[in-house]
Order: sequence, then C-alpha cells, then structure tokens
Amino acid sequence: MGIYKQKKGDKGSLKWIQILINNQPDIINLHIRRNFKIPARTEIDWVSPLKEEYYAEYRDEGFLKVLGVSPQKVRLIDFWPNGGPQWDALGRLSNGTVLLIEAKAHISEVLCHMQAGDPDSINLIEESLARTKRELGVRTKNPWTTPFYQYANRIAHLHFLRNLNGIKSHLLFVNFIGDEEMGGPKSELEWLGVHSLIQSYLGIGKINLKPFMADICIDVAELS
Repeated sequence: MGIYKQKKGDKGSLKWIQILINNQPDIINLHIRRNFKIPARTEIDWVSPLKEEYYAEYRDEGFLKVLGVSPQKVRLIDFWPNGGPQWDALGRLSNGTVLLIEAKAHISEVLCHMQAGDPDSINLIEESLARTKRELGVRTKNPWTTPFYQYANRIAHLHFLRNLNGIKSHLLFVNFIGDEEMGGPKSELEWLGVHSLIQSYLGIGKINLKPFMADICIDVAELS
C-alpha cells in the first residue's frame, strides 16, 4: 500500500527528479548540506525514486515505511486520509533525519486545489489543516485548500512528523530552471518570486518549521 511505480520520466519534473536522484545526487546533497547545515560526516541515503525500484514514489503509510519511521503519538490515518501527498523523492540522513522532497519544473504546477470527494476525507483534511495553522501560529484567514493546497499539505505533513511525533524531518522544494520544453522559469529569481508569494498567502513567514524547510533551484543544464 502506498507504493506507486513510475515510468522513466521523459519530461518535466518527473524526468529531472529521477535524473537528479539516480545520476547526480551530489548536486541536491550539496544544497541540503548548505540549507540545513548538515555536516560532511553525515551520510545522505536516497530511497526514492530509485531506478532499480522502478522509480517508485510513495504516499500514505508507504512513505513512512520506506523511510523507516513509525509515528507513536499521532497516527497518520488520524491526521490524513488515504490518498495523501505522493512524494517526488524521499531520503534519510545517517543521523535519523528524514527528507521530504517536492519538485516542480514550471510555475503552473504550484496551483493546486483539494480534490477529495468523500465527506469524511474532506472533514479530516480541513481539520488537520486548521490544526496545523493553529499550532504553527498562522494568522491568515486565506484558505489552505486552494490555490496552493499542495504546498500547504506538504507543510502539514512536516508538522505531523516533526512537531506532533518528534520525528526529525526536513522539507525541500526543488525548483528546476531552464526546462524549455515545459516553458519553465529561466532564472532562480522567477522561482523565488513565486515562493515568496505562496508563503505570504499561506502566512508561514515566521512559523517554527522555517529552519526545517527550504526552496532550492537547480538548472537542468547541470543534469543534461
């Protein structure tokens, strides 16, 4: 459950994240070490998406299992219904910290609305988003279910792991530059503007999770 094998990506973020993790992980590892002050002696092990595992991506209980973590205080099923975030990449540090990765290759990908149809699922999602906002001290009345729902629910899952269960975790948004086929941003400045807007809308400028979150940009020219 929660394991989704992928085809070899031929375009967009699916293609680039697979290349990045399988062929040139040193590039993303360097960003991780810089942003989260990870010492050189701490090893980084990627568990998804791996070529030998059919580029599998994970969600729900599957992502917890592949990361080797077991929340003891709040169960995932009590926080989020099945069909939750499907992580573009997942990793572990040798010190026990887990890495959650969301990747994008063009700006329109950041627009996302809650798609749940089951009333119980909708209620649980809305309750958990409201809980996350409340416990993080978010004051905005802007909804987290639209138009940046995906970004918001990733933060909610970081809160679930780190704050509610005490599992050391980092959340990294990987933004690819120069994907001409997808009409993606050509500069880091474009992505920085997008994420500044999202964070302002969601009201997360000063939340206690900020030291454990990062937005990075990687030029696809480095991966070609």
